[in-house]
Amino acid sequence: MKNYRTPMMKQYFLFKKKYPKMIIFYQMGDFYEVFFEDAKKVSSLLNITLTKRGHSSDNDIPMAGVPCSNINFYLLQLIKNGEKVVICDQIKNSFTKFGILERKVVRIITPGTVLDEELLDGNNDVLLAALYQEKDRFSYSTLDLSSGRFKIFECQNFESLQSKIELTNPNELLYPENSNIKKIMKNRKGLNPKPIYYFDSFVTKNQLKIHFGKKKLEEFGIKDEFFNLKSAGCLFKYVQSMHNNSIMSHVRKIKFIKDNEYIEINSSTIKNLEIIKNVLGTGDNSLLSTLDKTSTKMGSRMLKRWLCFPIRDISIIKSRQSSISDLKNIFLKIQKYLSQMGDLERIVGRISLKIALPRDFILLRNSIELFPKINFILLKTKNENLKKILKKITFFPNLYFLLKKCISDNPSNSIRHGGVIAENYNSELDELRKLKSMSESLLKNIELEEKKRLGIESLKIGFNSLIGYFIQINKKYSNIIPLYYVKKQSIKHSNRYTFPLLQKYQKRFLESEIRIIALEKMLYEELFDHMLPYIVDLQKAYIAISELDVLTNLSERSVTLNYICPKVSNKNILFIKNGRHPVIENIIGVNFVKNSVKFCKNKRIFIITGPNMGGKSTYMRQIALISILTWIGSFVPAESATVGIIDKIFTRIGASDNLSYGQSTFMVEIKEMVSILNNATKNSLVIIDEIGRGTSIIDGFSLAWSCIKYLIEKINCMTLFSTHYFKITELSSKYNSIENLFFKVLKKNKKTFFLYKVQSGVSNKSYGLLVSSLAGLPKLVIKEAKKKMKEIERNEIALKKRLKIIKNLESLIPEKISPIEALNYIFKIKKMLKKNIYTYE
Repeated sequence: MKNYRTPMMKQYFLFKKKYPKMIIFYQMGDFYEVFFEDAKKVSSLLNITLTKRGHSSDNDIPMAGVPCSNINFYLLQLIKNGEKVVICDQIKNSFTKFGILERKVVRIITPGTVLDEELLDGNNDVLLAALYQEKDRFSYSTLDLSSGRFKIFECQNFESLQSKIELTNPNELLYPENSNIKKIMKNRKGLNPKPIYYFDSFVTKNQLKIHFGKKKLEEFGIKDEFFNLKSAGCLFKYVQSMHNNSIMSHVRKIKFIKDNEYIEINSSTIKNLEIIKNVLGTGDNSLLSTLDKTSTKMGSRMLKRWLCFPIRDISIIKSRQSSISDLKNIFLKIQKYLSQMGDLERIVGRISLKIALPRDFILLRNSIELFPKINFILLKTKNENLKKILKKITFFPNLYFLLKKCISDNPSNSIRHGGVIAENYNSELDELRKLKSMSESLLKNIELEEKKRLGIESLKIGFNSLIGYFIQINKKYSNIIPLYYVKKQSIKHSNRYTFPLLQKYQKRFLESEIRIIALEKMLYEELFDHMLPYIVDLQKAYIAISELDVLTNLSERSVTLNYICPKVSNKNILFIKNGRHPVIENIIGVNFVKNSVKFCKNKRIFIITGPNMGGKSTYMRQIALISILTWIGSFVPAESATVGIIDKIFTRIGASDNLSYGQSTFMVEIKEMVSILNNATKNSLVIIDEIGRGTSIIDGFSLAWSCIKYLIEKINCMTLFSTHYFKITELSSKYNSIENLFFKVLKKNKKTFFLYKVQSGVSNKSYGLLVSSLAGLPKLVIKEAKKKMKEIERNEIALKKRLKIIKNLESLIPEKISPIEALNYIFKIKKMLKKNIYTYE
């Protein structure tokens, strides 16, 4: 690369040297070009043609390009793939000493710092995150630049860190370049290693104190500041290096998230319960998709955060429940106005950062006009939580009139195009517009006069940036063109001319156009300064509106889906009467079969048996989902429910491998079980849907047996344990706190019906062949399996009979014989009965 000496490539390499790990989009006319390895990567990711341009060290230079006019379409795809992009634009009329157009960096887009509206996902937070590891300690922080939400998470172990990363799902994750985190997180996109000095907490601490205007950061509740600030400091430095200090101006506090504030949900539980996405990785038929009928994007994002981090504060839950109840008769009226609001969270963020577009101000103006209407609906509420919310949704009359007076009703998309500032806002601007209008009128008159003078009806005045204003005349009239016309350009069927009078007005017209754009730009920038005093109150307002949106949404869901208000308790209990699975019920409707559960001090583990596809997994999952819904403040699908304090929810469900990490199905099972046994407490809810199925029957049974004993003897947490090892149900006779449940099957007229109803007791059949037949397994295979099963059952019966005979015969052995004679006696009996005994594992 260094051997290539053309001025353009020299200029390109200057940018590449400064941003070596980013894709450089280098403007050349109407296209952004990408070179060398960047070109190969972009060509593959965007499915565009890979070409070449010139040579470097006797090799072709790979090149790919995209049109400037459609750049955001391509940027969005690159960001989704975790790539970082630097946009280098040409500067008009500015040349380098080498005689080529000057270029400068105008945008830096990374997955975690993207701010452009077209590149943001409205339904999801766009997060930049950083993590730091020191032996067994972890520091993890996230920053949402679009809203200014800055958080540090308490991570007590690697398991806790993994769950935080899974729940927050950052778009870009920073980590020390000398760590092995990349190996651990190798399937994540947007990984970005940074030098170790980025994690210097001593320097960061002082910077953050200055930024937040605080003498001590303990005010934010941060524990062990120097360690926890390592990841936060990295975020701060990274944003400064990529952008500038002003981009953090709307970040006004750091929130320290303690583990004991929320119910901890690990990564496997998030997936197994399909809280945010289904098993296929899409949003359909998940708990979120069932619940989310919010009216605003910011409300939708808040609901998702609530589901990922259910809280453990009973007072907050009760206040949410009372709000949902009080909103039942008026949610439609409120949603009518909420649905008309813009995404205030991101609009206010862009205004704070001075990158808002004209339409952002229009959306803000229209939104704050709705505040009084919402207030009026809730004016008479006696609900304390709703009163607090309303207090933050204050009226902004001065701001509304400022925006009404300043921004025109139909502004252009960009200030560069003009037409953004309203009439009668600035007298100088009004005068310039009048001058422009007069010039336009004069140009129109010139066009009419020239048409009349030359008798050419198709004659017209036009403009382009290359030759300015011109008169365009079809070439067939070339013989009647006046001598004072000066030819400027020739196109396919026409010639373009100018003449002294047109040039005179062109100068006046262009001067007024330039002055108008410059003045509009100045007034637009001043508007951002006028907005600063309102930012804090606007931030409070959009947070309150987001919460009101979530609460009205949950109120609507409770009415539409027939959910009830659960009781919350500070005891370690869980009672659900006739509960339903919120997602499956939403799919199949009224045919869903309801089931109950009752955990208390004396009942801690339920061992569940029954047929495949009989309802065991659905039953266990719905109990966990109802618990999560309760602890976000939502109503729940049940006849009644009392949900006690829960600190963690664990699941061990299904059979899957993780080959990219070298883990077999059985290893994944055991790893998940290790996590449960090491981290669960007596206040945890544990769901185990089979354990030990990935190994031999003897090994699997022994593991399942010992795991249950450990759970009951060492942890004593609320546990739902489904199994096909029917022998395990014998544990209920040894421990009073274990109860057996099963899903009943009805046989009638040689047909089998799954009733999906849980009952106390034990099932000793799995109906695996029946389910296999329903799944479409070839009849020949089913027939052979039945044949083999009958053979095994016959041999088992024969074996039991023989063993019974042996036991009876052994009891007949004379007492007064020597041990050696007794052994010989037993040996003869066993030899006699050994014939045709069939055993299997």
